[in-house]
Amino acid sequence: MDALKPKIRADKNIKMGITLKKFKLLGAVMMMLSAFGTTVIPHLFGGLSNSNMWSLTAAVVCEVISWSALPWYAWLLVRGYQNTHNLNLYTLRLLILALICEVPYDFTTFGCAFDMRSQNPVFGLVIALFVLSGIDMVRARFNGVQKVASIAVILVAGILWNLFGKVGFRQNIFWGGALLLGFVLIFRFLENHEIRMELIAGAFGAMSLLAPGVGVAVLHYRSPYGDGPKQTKQFRWLMYAWYPLMLVIASAFTILL
Repeated sequence: MDALKPKIRADKNIKMGITLKKFKLLGAVMMMLSAFGTTVIPHLFGGLSNSNMWSLTAAVVCEVISWSALPWYAWLLVRGYQNTHNLNLYTLRLLILALICEVPYDFTTFGCAFDMRSQNPVFGLVIALFVLSGIDMVRARFNGVQKVASIAVILVAGILWNLFGKVGFRQNIFWGGALLLGFVLIFRFLENHEIRMELIAGAFGAMSLLAPGVGVAVLHYRSPYGDGPKQTKQFRWLMYAWYPLMLVIASAFTILL
């Protein structure tokens, strides 16, 4: 099984396994849970307050469930990195998306327009792209000790960027950006070793407050035939717009209620 490597994209109707499109749809549901978990959903239980255990429980459950999408987005990023014809444009799109999401993310999370206690997780995707492209550049240009040292510097820089920037930092315990980078590296550099990749990713997810490990288990059921049919431009742009739209709706609840 380790020797099997699926095609980057299969131009046929995939009826077996979870394709990239399906993972994006599943991820969209998780993004909605994350955005609505501390704003919209608690109002269904009387509003979020320290004395309302029902609303607090609903908020925590929604938050934790949403963490299971982390390995899915790591996998989507790796496939996007391998599929893209223009890495600079791909990175720029994600960077613009991260900047657009930041203000509504702060409103949703902290109730204000600017707060440095946490940055939205899209920045984690951008950082992971920089790390991947940096490592591949080093591997192509250097050899020996210089290559190893340069890769180590890039990895440390990526981890520290996530930690000091508090990228995807949730509930004071979940370091989403750093964990995302870990999954991206596992999927990128162990992709030719299926069993080893899934075991390491599963263990890494299980040690990351369990929920990402559940996400890895779901990732096991991805389509064995590749990424699935090519997605339409309308669908791709909808997926780009989905997270900021959910944050804007959640922000409106924070501001108006």
